[in-house]
Amino acid sequence: MTLSELRNDLGSVINQTDTSGDFASTIITTTEANNFINEAALRVYREYALKYPTGLTTTAVGDLTDEQAVYPFGGDASSCMAILSVFVQIDSADEKLTRAYPLQEEEYYETGWEQIPASAPRYIKREILVDGVYASAIEFPEDCVPDHTTTSNSGLKIIYLKRPSAMTEATDYPQRLPSEYHYMISYGASVKAFFKLGQKDDALTMRSLFEQEIINMKHTDRQEHGDQPFRLKVSRSDTLRFHHNRR
Repeated sequence: MTLSELRNDLGSVINQTDTSGDFASTIITTTEANNFINEAALRVYREYALKYPTGLTTTAVGDLTDEQAVYPFGGDASSCMAILSVFVQIDSADEKLTRAYPLQEEEYYETGWEQIPASAPRYIKREILVDGVYASAIEFPEDCVPDHTTTSNSGLKIIYLKRPSAMTEATDYPQRLPSEYHYMISYGASVKAFFKLGQKDDALTMRSLFEQEIINMKHTDRQEHGDQPFRLKVSRSDTLRFHHNRR
């Protein structure tokens, strides 16, 4: 669905269309509708991409500086929406990068309890202010700060999901999101629209429906993602026979 079609779909949900069925810019303006649609589209895509990252990931490399703990994502990685993997050259003598694992702050500073091997480097996800704009970043805890006497070129590699561009033109459509999930966008966009219209009950109803559709999507296997498991429906007798034969 294009942005224009999504806007019309939103208009039909909130009952704000003209006689031809197109979105009518009245209480909810076209600009507001576009913003609501883009916010909902980003949420749907994020959940979809986290479930099915195959073919949607991007890799970027950066330089490491001795004793520097925080690394904001700039340049090609400035569009990072979600971090999937981090690899780091802990010591300048290391020939290979070592995988680092995410660490929850409360886990590190309060409990000290970790499930990942103690030798593995760790990082904390951050949002920091850079030139007046918040950017994604990673911070290495004190005992994991890379130790380099000089700057290490390409000593940091991240695999991440890229934030799709916002739709601005009427013919734009949600990037990299399968068309069968486009209908969810108007559900999500209608939540804010109903709240602005003062229709709280409708907003809460659509929020519940939107969240349920997100859950349904995350529990649906897609054939084009060959590395994903598939649900098979078998008869009860076959299921019982399988379990009996395991003993």
